[in-house]
Amino acid sequence: MKSKLILIITIGILFLSWTNAKAQTSSQNFKPSHLQAAENFLIAAGVDTKFPSLIESIVNAFSKQIPENNRATFGNIMRKFMNKYYTWDNLKPSLDKIYASEFTESELKELSDFYSSPIGKKYTEK
Repeated sequence: MKSKLILIITIGILFLSWTNAKAQTSSQNFKPSHLQAAENFLIAAGVDTKFPSLIESIVNAFSKQIPENNRATFGNIMRKFMNKYYTWDNLKPSLDKIYASEFTESELKELSDFYSSPIGKKYTEK
């Protein structure tokens, strides 16, 4: 439960800081291979497949702050919004740039290798 809460908070922060990060990273020029290494890392870590469950976790977490008689409506509206805008296809270019700005191409390849390994997959599952 604690790791799920940390994941929800992390994704929430990512979601809220997406615009700011996009502005900061859009001025940097990255080699295509560097961006590809970032994308490969994100895929190896399973980020691309976690969006539906993350959306549900975020909506559920925020719904708890809404009066009970409005929760269902709030949840439906948020799911519709999140499923339209908070998708792998929409966020991938920004996520690639965020990770490319923090890690070298070589480091991203090492991370991809780790997350693609049996122990990396086990870590991701846990």
